[in-house]
This record gives sequence, C-alpha cells and structure tokens, in this order.
Amino acid sequence: MSTEKEIDTPEARAALEAMDIQIAEAGTTLLQAAQTAGAAEVLRLLKEEEAPAWYQDELGWTAMHYAAEREDSDMVKALLANGGVWNAVDNQGYCSADIALSLNATKIYKLIQSHAVRSELLLSFLSSKGRTSASDSNLILKDGEEDTVAGNTDNFLKSKLTYEKDADGRERVVDEEGNGVMMGWEEGIMRASVDRLTEGLLEGRKEDEGLRILNVGFGLGIVDTMFQNLTPKPLLHTVIEPHPSVLAHMEETGWTEKERPNLMVLKGKWQDWVEKEEIYKEGGYDVIYFDTFSEGYSELKDFFQHLPNLLAGPESRFSFFHGLGATNATFHDVYTSLSELHLQEVGIGSVKWTDVLIEDEVREEVWNGIRRKYWTLPLYRLPIAQMDL
Repeated sequence: MSTEKEIDTPEARAALEAMDIQIAEAGTTLLQAAQTAGAAEVLRLLKEEEAPAWYQDELGWTAMHYAAEREDSDMVKALLANGGVWNAVDNQGYCSADIALSLNATKIYKLIQSHAVRSELLLSFLSSKGRTSASDSNLILKDGEEDTVAGNTDNFLKSKLTYEKDADGRERVVDEEGNGVMMGWEEGIMRASVDRLTEGLLEGRKEDEGLRILNVGFGLGIVDTMFQNLTPKPLLHTVIEPHPSVLAHMEETGWTEKERPNLMVLKGKWQDWVEKEEIYKEGGYDVIYFDTFSEGYSELKDFFQHLPNLLAGPESRFSFFHGLGATNATFHDVYTSLSELHLQEVGIGSVKWTDVLIEDEVREEVWNGIRRKYWTLPLYRLPIAQMDL
C-alpha cells in the first residue's frame, strides 16, 4: 500500500506541477476562445483538448461568465453540457446567470437557471436513493460552514444566544459568533406572511372557532405575537423551539402555557416532535409557518414530507421564511423554483409567490455589528402553499 511519504516525492511533485501548468494553459485558451471565438471553437476545445470548463481567470470569471456576457446561447449550452459550472462565482460574488441578469439577457438567464434547477433535482433524487449526500448539491445548502454555529444544528443548540437591540432600537438575536439568528427588520416580512396565511380564513368565525396554528422556530416571537393578536384568537397555537436560550427568553416574557391557555410549547427540534401524537392535538393545523436557524434546504425539504399529515385540509396553508440563497439573486431564484417543485412532489399543488419590498436602509444599516449578512436582495419572495384539491 502506498504511503503519503512515498507519494510525496520530487518526481510526484514535478508531475503535479506539470499537470497544473497543462490545466492552466488549456483553461486560459478556453477563456480566450470564450471571449473572441465562437461556440464551435469552444466546443472543440472542450471535447478534443479536454479544456477545463471550470477554470477561472484573475477576476474569477469562467468561460460561462464570458459566454453570458456575449449573450451566446450556443456557447452557454456547449459549456453546460461539458462541465460548465453554473454557480461558480467571481471575485465579486457573481455567477454567470447574474451577468446575464445585469444585461437583461433573459434568454441566457433562463437557460442557466433551468439547467441549475434540473441539476439540483437530479442531485436531490440521487441523495434520496443514497447515491450521494445532500452536501454534494451545487447550491450551498447550509447557511455557514458545518463546524460553525450557523452551519451546524448541534453547535447552534450548545451556543449562547443574546437578545439585544441595534443602533436603531430594533430587537435582534445574535449567537456567540456574532451571527444574526433573527432580526427585527424581518417584521415587515412576518406581517405580510401572517396576512397572506390567514387571508379569508377568519371571516365569520366565532370567538371559540379560532385557527389552529403551528410555528416552527420562535426567535424573537414576531410572527407568534402576530398570530396571538388575530381575531378571533387561535384555538391552538403550537410552537416548536429547541434552543435553551430562546426557551428561557420565552419564560421570561410570558410565553408560557400557564399565561397563554391556547399555547402549546414543544421543547426540542421539530424532528423530535413531528411524528408524535402531541403535535396533533385538536387534529391538523390550519396554518403552518417554518423558520429555523442553522438548518439548510435539505432539512426544509424533509419537513415538506410531513405537510400532508400536519395540514388539516385543502384550505390549510403553509409558508416558510424564504431566506434561501438570499445573498445572490440567481441562487435565490433557483431555490424558489426548487422548493415549489419539491412541494408539488408531496401533494402541495398550489404555491403562490408574493414579492415584498425590502427597503435599502434595512438591507444595509441593520448589519452593523453582525458577522455575516444573510440578506442582500431588494425583494423577498413570500410563499403560500396549499394542498391539492
């Protein structure tokens, strides 16, 4: 058996250096062709010379970036079919579809976006069959690196959270690494979400005929406060919350079953409760909202599988905080399409999206003192999903 010492020889290092030079030369030639030649020459280099479609120049641009800039659909197709990386970002954080979007090149953007969704669906299918892992997805499924508080649920649950206010007096919850877990600027999104989730469901209901509501993830309690203020009040308001700091804050601020008789707090991760009888008290739910931290799209998709059992009927509604890929317009768009398709797979046939404007000052000023932005886009895409009739 070869050892690391045997592999790390002058001959081996020389061979690796020669390979690096060969890759750089082939990659540079491909980038030049993408800028000055046509799709046929790019395809020839990919096929005959095995040029690396993923190769990036000093700006971080790949051949896909240059093809998008030239609005050359044939070149884009050739690259995508031969190893082109749709989500490779340049030094400014832009992928090739972002370049197309900036040029209003709709045809090119749709071409790349459609390929991205197909790729993600295939990877999701392979993951479900055990042939790959969720982490193999082209998209970044976790909000952060797996060994950080933001990127690992177990690390997050062990961390200490701090409730504080920003310079403008908005409340926020921050983890021990300085990441914003939930922030007061989201109130407008929560208001729009509650309005859409309950629209048309409250009319004609008597005081003892309130909605049955499930919220996964308490955070600052913004959405739960709005649910509690509905008229009539919820018949049942279930909150699933796993974090000790949040649970302590709930106790301190009156979010207990003793002080709110219609409240049921399930302490733990949603995975701990979703198949237990306690969650089905009073039957299924009229409204379900999902907003967790340190979980990515793979966990959200897993929650989708339980919706047919959790929702009370065809008039019941589901929504989630759509912060997926929310620092890149293309990634956000791909996640939007992907989540709708995965909801349809479990029988949630009606998914409607509402655009909510995010004010510029909210997108910039609120991040002072926060380690990592989790939102930079001008619009929030609010999902409302219902079962097939």
